[in-house]
Amino acid sequence: PIWHNIEFFQYNVPEFLEQLIAVGGAVIALGLFDWRLTVVGSILIVLVVIGSRYYMKSLTTIQSTLHDQYEDEYNVFGTREPTKIRSYYSTIADLEIRYSIRSTLSYGVVRFFLLIMFLSTLYISIDLDKFTIGALYSIVAYVWSFVTATEYIPYLSEKWVELKDASRRITEPLESEPGLHG
Repeated sequence: PIWHNIEFFQYNVPEFLEQLIAVGGAVIALGLFDWRLTVVGSILIVLVVIGSRYYMKSLTTIQSTLHDQYEDEYNVFGTREPTKIRSYYSTIADLEIRYSIRSTLSYGVVRFFLLIMFLSTLYISIDLDKFTIGALYSIVAYVWSFVTATEYIPYLSEKWVELKDASRRITEPLESEPGLHG
């Protein structure tokens, strides 16, 4: 479990900061072309943040239950009962499928929001008075920065939930063994 903390702070925190700077910079740069581009980007950022909070809440329960199952693996195999072992793997498979469905939906929602961003940006860009190919290229480049950085949010949300669950497991006393509580 300690390696979750190390991995998170070594890899995911710098990635998060990089994505945050890319999204913020893209929204600011798009605002230099037209204020409406900043409004669209800001609204989408708020929607993605709200969606990420919901996504993390739904993953927390699944991931906690999944880790509880993994911690019980030794005891299940210790019974040497095929029905209990099959039931264990069925439960694991069900949880993994639920986790995967939530992850897929999250990526799908983010992609839908990014499609709205891209289409809105193109519409606003064509409406600009000083529309040039160079300006369009710059706008598309900033939108691309926005898109690639925003697509990373579900992954970082998953890593955050994983870290919180692992940290909780490290700091909470074991409930099944009363002698360990002090």
